[in-house]
Amino acid sequence: MSAANDSGAPGKCTASEASSLVQLDKSLASEQQVGELLSGQGEVMAGKGGRVPIRDDPRLVNQYGGKAGDWQKVGSSSYAASDGSVFESHAYQNAGTGEVMEPKTKPNTLNPNE
Repeated sequence: MSAANDSGAPGKCTASEASSLVQLDKSLASEQQVGELLSGQGEVMAGKGGRVPIRDDPRLVNQYGGKAGDWQKVGSSSYAASDGSVFESHAYQNAGTGEVMEPKTKPNTLNPNE
């Protein structure tokens, strides 16, 4: 049994439906990436355990607590969407408590196709 779209054509979707499916795919991938970060699976990009210091350390200590030097910026795995865009999620994590703050999904600027 094949599904029909609003135009009645079985198994085909309109441009609007296809765009919605791509957006849903991106949204689900972003949620999965944030889940990686919340479960402690993020890769350290800066700060404690990283090769470069974290620039937002004073703000993070002031806003969320902890000690200077405990904060690190972490990143998730990258995801390539069907429309060709590549993105990953970043957040700040307190290495002492494991707290993850300010997760956000960002385009991968290292992608040569962008």
